[in-house]
Amino acid sequence: MDQGTLVAMQIEDGQRLIDRLVGEGIAVTAACWAKESESGQWFLYIATPLVGEDGAKRPAYRRVNTVIREMQKEGFWIDPLDVKLIGHHDPIARDIVEHRGRRLARTPTRFQGSRLGELAVEEAYIYPPTTDGRWIFVFEYRRRGETKQWDAVDSGHCDRWAPNESWTDGDVRVEPQGRTVVIRVYSEEAVQEDDAMVAEVLAREEFQKRFPGHTIV
Repeated sequence: MDQGTLVAMQIEDGQRLIDRLVGEGIAVTAACWAKESESGQWFLYIATPLVGEDGAKRPAYRRVNTVIREMQKEGFWIDPLDVKLIGHHDPIARDIVEHRGRRLARTPTRFQGSRLGELAVEEAYIYPPTTDGRWIFVFEYRRRGETKQWDAVDSGHCDRWAPNESWTDGDVRVEPQGRTVVIRVYSEEAVQEDDAMVAEVLAREEFQKRFPGHTIV
């Protein structure tokens, strides 16, 4: 089997797994196939909140592997050993989200860099977030000293709703964190149009309400 066919099969079945996990109620924050430079092998990296903040992975693997084994009964070829689970705050996950950028692409994109977090890669294919409507846009602004100027640290990546959350179209939630403020926005138009700029308008409007006279630069 040639390399192009192999990659195509990996991407297709990787998407099948991601869709099944989401359907089973398992949140997938980010995912990619990566060919590791050190081992020369392909692995499907999946970032999920199932991985504990302390890095504990056993419960996460137990749930994901159960799904994979059920899919294997249907002719699914990915082996549990092909999958590596990481937390949604892992540097690899952060780089995947950063590479996805502001838009919700419809198909996986090829990663042109050589590192994802601390992982050296020869090649990688990054999956887009699913567009089932349960995505919020996250913006982060940091204040410059004691001035009224703020820097945009995060220009609008996407996160899934937490299972215990409920959002309606146009909801904007502000979370002050010391000298940083995180603004989360749910906008059906932004999701449907694949464009974070629609949500960013709402975020900046709410910022001005909370911090009159301050500016984002």
